[in-house]
Amino acid sequence: MLDSVMATSGTASTFRPSVSASSRLTHLRSPPSKVPLFTPLPSSRSRSFSVSCTIAKDPTFLMAEAENTKTAGSDPTLWKRPDSFGRFGKFGGKYVPETLMHALSELETAFYSLATDDDFQRELAGILKDYVGRESPLYFAERLTEHYRRENGEGPLIYLKREDLNHTGAHKINNAVAQALLAKRLGKKRIIAETGAGQHGVATATVCARFGLQCIIYMGAQDMERQALNVFRMRLLGAEVRGVHSGTATLKDATSEAIRDWVTNVETTHYILGSVAGPHPYPMMVRDFHAVIGKETRRQAMEKWGGKPDVLVACVGGGSNAMGLFHEFVDDTEVRMIGVEAAGFGLDSGKHAATLTKGDVGVLHGAMSYLLQDDDGQIIEPHSISAGLDYPGVGPEHSFLKDMGRAEYYSVTDEEALEAFKRVSRLEGIIPALETSHALAHLEKLCPTLPDGARVVLNFSGRGDKDVQTAINLYYPGVLDLSIVSLKTWDGLNTKEALEAFKRVSRLEGIIPALETSHALAHLEKRCPTLSDGARVVLNFSGRGDKDVQTAIKYLEKNIAMAAGNSAQNDLDVSNNTPIIAQEASIVSGRASISESVLTTNVRGVFSATNPPISPLRDMLSILSHLLSVLGRLLNQEKKLQVSQQESEDSDDNIITDLTTPFTDRLLRDRPVKHSTKVTEMAATLHATRGRGKRGRGRRGGHGRLG
Repeated sequence: MLDSVMATSGTASTFRPSVSASSRLTHLRSPPSKVPLFTPLPSSRSRSFSVSCTIAKDPTFLMAEAENTKTAGSDPTLWKRPDSFGRFGKFGGKYVPETLMHALSELETAFYSLATDDDFQRELAGILKDYVGRESPLYFAERLTEHYRRENGEGPLIYLKREDLNHTGAHKINNAVAQALLAKRLGKKRIIAETGAGQHGVATATVCARFGLQCIIYMGAQDMERQALNVFRMRLLGAEVRGVHSGTATLKDATSEAIRDWVTNVETTHYILGSVAGPHPYPMMVRDFHAVIGKETRRQAMEKWGGKPDVLVACVGGGSNAMGLFHEFVDDTEVRMIGVEAAGFGLDSGKHAATLTKGDVGVLHGAMSYLLQDDDGQIIEPHSISAGLDYPGVGPEHSFLKDMGRAEYYSVTDEEALEAFKRVSRLEGIIPALETSHALAHLEKLCPTLPDGARVVLNFSGRGDKDVQTAINLYYPGVLDLSIVSLKTWDGLNTKEALEAFKRVSRLEGIIPALETSHALAHLEKRCPTLSDGARVVLNFSGRGDKDVQTAIKYLEKNIAMAAGNSAQNDLDVSNNTPIIAQEASIVSGRASISESVLTTNVRGVFSATNPPISPLRDMLSILSHLLSVLGRLLNQEKKLQVSQQESEDSDDNIITDLTTPFTDRLLRDRPVKHSTKVTEMAATLHATRGRGKRGRGRRGGHGRLG
């Protein structure tokens, strides 16, 4: 467990271990007395095999472990989070190939050494303050509080921890900045990451642009379609976005593909894992890089009302934003901690992502935790309207807090989250991310149960710009989807120069400027050569460029994809999933001019609002042409998918085929396994089949049967 201290007064918190690095690492070198046993099961195909896993421990070790848990009891101050083996109780650990063990040990050593490195601490604190924009406000939501006030005038007081105001619009940047700095200290210049909603991908692409690192982002094809604008933002920032079509084509599969990349390129590559999941030390490390959220909250609460919050609320997918808020208050047992998962279409529908509510114990992506799995140990496809919560696992520390009764976990449906999305937008003038909307929706059930004056702090983990298109499609199906953008030109600067500045600054600084701001930035090309050495220039960065991404797509998409190393663009072409410009922006020479361009999407947007249809026949032909174009793209993507699957089946599985192999808690019981082989848990290679076609018993993207 790490205790955080202030690096600089009034800015960002940093981390320092309560136990010396050498002491902790000495324990890590000592293996447990008994370890997991793995027995390969022969497969009908010679190139792949399943793995049967069971855990057997020395009775003395089991008794000691049980005694430690009993002694700790309900006193969180005695809990080890994590212990010397990287475990939170029975959760966590390292279930990874031997290939990754050196990289994980190197990462852990660097993590502890940097805790006492004053230069690193100063650099991190400075970037969090000046680049990320910390500290984020603790905002009193006056109208939301009034909304939940009861008829007798009583009710809780609601505060929002505004992580949406960070650079890139979410909490993810806290961890991405710290890990990028850590990667530089390790001498690794190639960065990989996974992303679901795209926020972690954008944050990683941002810090790679800031520090000049090569960046590759893995993203499920389904998520790429849902978050097309974030895909373009990542490409604009210089990242290569690799679509993943295997399995459910969502976050789980993107994580698996990223780990495979890491196994192959471990010597030159650092994996910036985006959540408190994965093998040790990631759950601990990501938590501590996000712990600044809780530390700021404690200090701000003391300033505002002179005490602690009564209730903490956060959404939970993998669980990074929730652990960032919870970690500081785990020892304060009088503070309730509530995590909110995605119930999708309902807990009884089978289409949800409520891992802690409905899951069982198993191993996924290198750590033991709660998982969504069936009786055969196959991963169940999760569902959520929110791409960031659409994950079948959860961080091991959340699993531990659930079992210990320290944190409470509930779930919210898609419909409830959408209602909260609209409600908070109208009451507070803040558009929340759909992930955050799940936490906001739970206030409907929570607030009526709280005493008058109870102070609720909700982690407002991200802004909802990325989810507006999703909400439009759900709220107004069949209605014209129109967006208006403007493009300004001034004397002496044309559109091309502004767009080049738009791209240049995004790539060099990891900040996407508004097109208006881009004109000022473009003028630097002419002004800077005329300035004296050391002249200080202050440029008013008047706005961010989220609003202009659609405009820029038309002009920059092909160049960006090629510059990122995608000669044929990525698997899912963003330009095929984004609106097309129906009317070019006009330029009036000699004076400023604004030309509004109507953006139309799919078949719903064939007719321009400013140019009503004249010829019904012409319009029908236009619709038919569009439908044929869409059909052609779908057939092309299906063909690519079939080729990709065939190549994958013929590939060499000797390194590792799938790290998503779970095993249920029933395997924790004593069961005889023939020809078992003793190996240490830390060096255990989980080698499983992909479950495609004739392999395994699972659905496409599933896993071979275990146990």
